[in-house]
Amino acid sequence: MDQRRMASKVSNLDLNTFHDAFRNWISKGGQEHLSILVTGKTGVGKSRLVNALVGKRVAEEGQQKTARTDTVNSFIINGIEVFVWDSPGLQDGTGNEEFYLEDIRKKLHKGLDIMIYCIKMEDRRFHEEDKNAFRALTREFGKDLWKNAVIALTFANKVEDPDEGDEVAYFQHDLNLWRDEIDKFLARELDLDWAIAFNIRTPPVEDHQSFITPQEFLKL
Repeated sequence: MDQRRMASKVSNLDLNTFHDAFRNWISKGGQEHLSILVTGKTGVGKSRLVNALVGKRVAEEGQQKTARTDTVNSFIINGIEVFVWDSPGLQDGTGNEEFYLEDIRKKLHKGLDIMIYCIKMEDRRFHEEDKNAFRALTREFGKDLWKNAVIALTFANKVEDPDEGDEVAYFQHDLNLWRDEIDKFLARELDLDWAIAFNIRTPPVEDHQSFITPQEFLKL
């Protein structure tokens, strides 16, 4: 079984379905304004995820995008103004993490509704850089940030069993390991309430056209 079919066992809706469901989710939220912060290391698929969320290319993808790029996009969905921030990585060697976080807080003057933190699932381990970013985000926005957070495991379709065994079983095992490690870090290192830590969504996301619905991806 190829990796794309394997990952689709977990997230098997096409992009159009995802986009339509996202619009529907927003329209039922009773909000006139929605701020989404999309962040993570460079190269983890943030821009692609942003483009999938809005259903069109609004964030630049690829190697031409630098760690310092901070893209703010505003658009209207079903009469609701939505802001999506495709932000530079907090741990990409710029040395400006605190300045960057303060700047984001100033720009989000109406508040932050949702944070989506992207981690490359095929990396196979929870890197210290990501842990440091979690700590920095918590210092800046407080623990309540995690009540409205999603941790997207990107490039999920690239995960494969090196021993060429049961791909679906291997994928599910890897997904469970990721979720367990993230949950424990949030609860033990960041001292989040266990109920909050365990309820944070950690959906697998492919790097092309298949995403789960916002009812699953953004259910808070």
